[in-house]
Amino acid sequence: MGPGGDFLDAFTAGTTYSRHCLASGWALMLIMFSAGDADLFWMAASALVMLAEKTLPLEDSVRYLVAGALALFAAGTLLGGHLFGA
Repeated sequence: MGPGGDFLDAFTAGTTYSRHCLASGWALMLIMFSAGDADLFWMAASALVMLAEKTLPLEDSVRYLVAGALALFAAGTLLGGHLFGA
C-alpha cells in the first residue's frame, strides 16, 4: 500500500458509512430536528427510544410496535388531534 493509503481507506469507509446513515435515518434526523425545535421533552423521549433500539437486544416485534405507535401518533397529529400537550 502506498503513502496515504490508510487515509484514503479510512476516508472511503467514513464516506460510505455516512451515506448509509443518512439514507437509513434521514426521517429520524428530521423528527429529532423538529421535535427539538418544538419541545425538549419529546426530543429526549425520541433520543431514549433510539438509544434503546440501538443498544438493547430487542426482537423485531418490539421495533415494529414502537414504529406503529409513532406512526399512529403522527397520524393523530396530522389529523389535528393533539394527543399530548397544548
